[in-house]
Amino acid sequence: MKKKFLFVIVLLSFFIPVKTLGLSGDISFSCNSTTVNVGDDVRCKIVGYSDGTVSEIFSNLTSDGNIIVTNFKAERIWKINSEWPNLSLTSSDKYPGNFELGTVYLKAVASGVGTFYMNGITFTSDNGEVAVIPNKSVSITVIGNTPDPTPTPDPTPVEPVKSSDATLKSLIVNDIDINFNPSINEYNVEVSSNVSSVKIDAVANDNKATIKLPTNLSLVTGANQFLIEVVAEDGTVLSYKVNVTRLEKLLSDNALLSNIKIDGYNLNFSSDVFEYNIGTIKNNYLDIRAITEDSSATVVITGNSNIGKDDSIIIKVTSEAGSVKKYIIYASYVGEASEVKSNDLLLTIVSGLFVFSSFLVLVLVINRKRKNKKNVNSTVAGRAAIDATLMKNSKKGATVPLQLKIIEAVKQEEYEVKKAKEEKIKADKKKIKEAMEKIKREKAEQKRFEKERLKREREERKKEEKEKALREREEREKARLLNEEKQKQEREQALKEKEERERQRRELEEKIKAEKLAKIEQEKAEKERLRLEKEAKLKEEKEREEKIKVEKEKQRLEKIQKDKERKELEAKAREEQERQKKLAEEQAKAEKERQRREKEEQEKAAKEKEQKEKEIQEKEKIDLIKKQQELEQASKVDTANTGDKISSEDVLETVKVTPKEEVVTDNNNANTSDAKLDVSKEKTHTTVVTEKKQVEIDAKDIGAPEVSQVVNTVAATPVVVEEEPEVLDMNVTVISPEQVLSAVKVGVKKEEPKVDNKSKRKKGKR
Repeated sequence: MKKKFLFVIVLLSFFIPVKTLGLSGDISFSCNSTTVNVGDDVRCKIVGYSDGTVSEIFSNLTSDGNIIVTNFKAERIWKINSEWPNLSLTSSDKYPGNFELGTVYLKAVASGVGTFYMNGITFTSDNGEVAVIPNKSVSITVIGNTPDPTPTPDPTPVEPVKSSDATLKSLIVNDIDINFNPSINEYNVEVSSNVSSVKIDAVANDNKATIKLPTNLSLVTGANQFLIEVVAEDGTVLSYKVNVTRLEKLLSDNALLSNIKIDGYNLNFSSDVFEYNIGTIKNNYLDIRAITEDSSATVVITGNSNIGKDDSIIIKVTSEAGSVKKYIIYASYVGEASEVKSNDLLLTIVSGLFVFSSFLVLVLVINRKRKNKKNVNSTVAGRAAIDATLMKNSKKGATVPLQLKIIEAVKQEEYEVKKAKEEKIKADKKKIKEAMEKIKREKAEQKRFEKERLKREREERKKEEKEKALREREEREKARLLNEEKQKQEREQALKEKEERERQRRELEEKIKAEKLAKIEQEKAEKERLRLEKEAKLKEEKEREEKIKVEKEKQRLEKIQKDKERKELEAKAREEQERQKKLAEEQAKAEKERQRREKEEQEKAAKEKEQKEKEIQEKEKIDLIKKQQELEQASKVDTANTGDKISSEDVLETVKVTPKEEVVTDNNNANTSDAKLDVSKEKTHTTVVTEKKQVEIDAKDIGAPEVSQVVNTVAATPVVVEEEPEVLDMNVTVISPEQVLSAVKVGVKKEEPKVDNKSKRKKGKR
């Protein structure tokens, strides 16, 4: 049963959860908006989580070019040791779980996607444990045009370059030489189990740099980590880690006694002898003092009071590791009947039987004496009777021999009675002696049996103790192997974690370095861009000031309105609204495109129809004009004054340009040299009418000098034919008479009259 119980306890010990040392946590953001316009502000609340108490937090706050960090406000429980970008916070209110760090304020400066970063995040607990938190970021979508940059003020005097040296000159832990190297950022130190705290002495390489040491330097058993931060003059931060391993206290397995002291008795003690016998003692108690070899062992003494006959005292010694040893002292105390213990009850019963048998023998002897007395009395009476007989016989003359015979018979009888009595007494004595010997034999047998029983019990206890010691040894060996395996796994895990932390540290340092270089390059490029923009826009600055003010006011009003709308609408509603808005815009765009196509098709059809109608009308008008001209020429060809010239005043007296618009003559502007005539290139035919003559001129057939040539003469009644052009619009400006000759090439159609050859020859001569 004990074996099973111990096995169950050992088995359950492997399933007892053990809290692993180390601190862990996380960071999250909660922004009021992730889609903003250029110039808008964004507030992001920073919330942390830790499974332990956090007293110090460090992080680097940065952002890209589309958004900038304008401010950071910490919660009331945090004290700001250094402002952003290298933010350092400490707190005296230390609670595990969720906690708020503060609010970071961002501003959108350019359209695109801006990102806010928290790099190099570390949590430090009261006992110096440091947790490295993964880098965090949040993206903000910025829409709208990039606002004009604020003019760069005149450059200020260049300040002296601050030192960026954040290395240590020396580092000493508990006066132990750790082979310090400024380029190595992590060290491992082992201390014994009796060391409860460490002492760290650090000296900076630059006297202007500051060193931050952990406030709590106490140690727990196992791994302990301490973070030493060095802040250079320009804000550069470099961390050194010191991993201190406090060795576990090895539990002692020594359960032996160095000595046993008993008041009034001398015991020949040896630590490897576990049984002693001091024989009969004077009192029923013993004053025992047991001294252990290991001070951490405990002693329990049982049975040293109310000691009885053939009793035992057990001294139980338990080591710090749990092993048990028992020392047994045998003692015997013979006292009053009231002090006889229950294990001597049999002896008491035997003694009672002995007393009872003695009393019974005594009663038998008394009865026997009484009977003998009666026999004597009867003998005396017989002797008296015999004497009387003898006297009587003697008187009668009897002889003496007869009397003698009678006397001898009486004596013989008395002798036999006496002999029988003595034999009886001897027999009784023999019986009593045999009974006493039997009682002694039984007592000796009982004592022997008790000794054998105690011996067997001692042997069984020894055997059990040996088996138990063997089991305990096996269990301890098994536990030791398991512990060694566990420690090996923990060491491997610690090594892996160390390598991972080193890798993360290197990545973080490389990333911070790259970010710094990128930031420097970005700042240089930004300064150069601003300088160039300033030089390019200085001339336009005054003209644009009012426009910028109006635009800023408009943006401010729009911002107020949008802020109000954003507060009223949830993120999901905004997304839905944006989606519906885009869908509506696409539908409206498609509808406009459809309407535009329909309108174009309608216009095209209308143009085609109008063109056909114009062609028909033009043909009809041409036919009508030809017929009229033929009739007029036939009837009046002889009366025509072929020698007349057309003056420029007659030509410009009445000018009409078709289609759609009539030329209105303005006498004030008729002679201006700046007047122009704009006629569409698609114009093919124009009719010019005067009060007396009608002339048709074709720019393709004649040149500018032929305007003054007489082409045709008609009747005094004016006939005006206005034709619709193929183009939809035409701009006409009244021109002066001097410009008629130069402008006649622009789409004016001429139809030569039918004249005889003589007229042509005369005209040629002229």
